Amino acid sequence: MSAPVSILFHRGNEWGGPLRGSTNVLAARFLAAGHPVAWLERPVHLGHRLRSNAPRPGFRRTDDGALVIRPFTLIPRPTWRAVGGGLRSAWARAAYRSIVPSLRRVFARAEQPEPAVLWTCGGDGGALRRAFPAARRIVQCVDVYEAYAGSGQNALEALDYADADRVVTIGHALAELLVAERDVPRAKLSVIGQGADLDAYTEAPEPDDLAPLPRPRLTWVGRLAKADARSMAEAATFAERAGGSLVLIGPRAAWAEELTRGQRSVHVLGPRDPARVPAYLMASDVGLMLYDQRADPRIYAGQNPLKLYEMAAAGLPIVSTPHAEYAHLDPPALIATGAVEVEARIEEALRRARELSRSSRAFAQRHGWSQRFDDAAALVREVLA
Repeated sequence: MSAPVSILFHRGNEWGGPLRGSTNVLAARFLAAGHPVAWLERPVHLGHRLRSNAPRPGFRRTDDGALVIRPFTLIPRPTWRAVGGGLRSAWARAAYRSIVPSLRRVFARAEQPEPAVLWTCGGDGGALRRAFPAARRIVQCVDVYEAYAGSGQNALEALDYADADRVVTIGHALAELLVAERDVPRAKLSVIGQGADLDAYTEAPEPDDLAPLPRPRLTWVGRLAKADARSMAEAATFAERAGGSLVLIGPRAAWAEELTRGQRSVHVLGPRDPARVPAYLMASDVGLMLYDQRADPRIYAGQNPLKLYEMAAAGLPIVSTPHAEYAHLDPPALIATGAVEVEARIEEALRRARELSRSSRAFAQRHGWSQRFDDAAALVREVLA
């Protein structure tokens, strides 16, 4: 884009919080490229204000120049699973349309150009279009939301997709699902996948708490509650027999604590700052992506797992459960279709470590965030044209 384009991004998570999804990353890259960027967080309502530790509504300018808005709404968000589709969508629209002060007033007070593009992920994007009727609208889909919010969410989604100028997904499997189940026209869809911050995976000292752990190190990063306990137990058995370590990084889960009582090879390190995760991965030998896909298959139906890209950027051989997106990716991963295959896949990963590491790095080079930003910038140019 030759001229700066003012863009308003909306997603529920915080601008600089620990959860940095693709929307956060792309917004930050638009900002770094010189475009005025505003980030709209989830609205604060009256129920929040009754709590002493509630976030305060308002707007602020970050050190890097982003306008971060935490709006106040008079209408609290309902418990999503308890509210039917039609009522839920009407309630959400009312909540977003009762934001005070108005978003146009916030932009004026912040001396920020009104957005030419609205990039929304969740919420009621139609209310934002109402606030800025001249803006073009991109709706991003990153999950099968009904898996988390119930099927009543679908009515609100349908309104969002119908009102959008373009719908963008984080993977091809999710795009196919929107065509088949949400009636999104294929011509309206774009795919901007996940990526890796390649600059973060260049060189880093070995973390002090990892240094004493014997190799080979088999490493999981993420919420342990998402892992398949039986598959991880097989990984622990392999690590024990090989004299190595099963390293678990992320919020704790009961199965992991139980596993530490029976296996000396298991090391539950707990959560780590995302900025430090590359150092842990680069000091590991195999990356594990062994998800429990039996709990709710809808959660994984369109998932394009970010960990694949991060582990590939670290040059790791990867052992993973299946994902529908892999049919479109040619991922550098050995697939374990069940717990009984885990040990054999780990053994193969270590045996072919040098070859698989090269494949991982090549995959990451094709899927860096710089490439994904180029895709996003092209999409913005297209909707403005």
